[in-house]
Amino acid sequence: MSLLGNPCVSIVGTRTCSREGIRAAQAIASGLAASGITVVSGLAIGIDKQAHLAALDLPGGTIAVLGTGSDVCYPKENDGLRRSIIQRGLLISEYAPGSGLSFGVVVVEAALRSGSLITARLALEQNRAVYAVPGGIGSKYAEGCQKLIRDGAQPIFSFSDILSDLSAQLKMLLPQPDSAPRPYSLARNPAEGGA
Repeated sequence: MSLLGNPCVSIVGTRTCSREGIRAAQAIASGLAASGITVVSGLAIGIDKQAHLAALDLPGGTIAVLGTGSDVCYPKENDGLRRSIIQRGLLISEYAPGSGLSFGVVVVEAALRSGSLITARLALEQNRAVYAVPGGIGSKYAEGCQKLIRDGAQPIFSFSDILSDLSAQLKMLLPQPDSAPRPYSLARNPAEGGA
């Protein structure tokens, strides 16, 4: 936790980095961390990973800021680095362990290789519902959704499909029709009398 009191500099970059990018990330991160500055990054593969590795054992150290709960190892390729940061650095997340912000994820259009499919996979790993709009046959924008459906995502055709599927969870959180507040009216009650 003491790392949070240090001056910090974030280093981020592409996942598909070049050798020159790796050298640059390592040189900058190690120089900063050797000077007592904490290197912050997102624990992604590529530049993020190189920055963390270069700073990990130096005086400034490193902090990994996660886009998932702290108990979720993403990406899996960085599990060893994640464990090292837990032991010798700091791993933080705005999400509680085992939690995500949403009950489920709706994928409307997605190519076969897209960030939307990554989001859907992460939702499944957190036991969240995954819905997909089927899209048109032969459409490159529908291929990812069609793959999700083949893999077990629920096809949806309107928002009511989602409300129906999540009804048990929503019942506890949303007002029910018989308990919904009545709209305020300026009209006088006839039983009160008056002009």
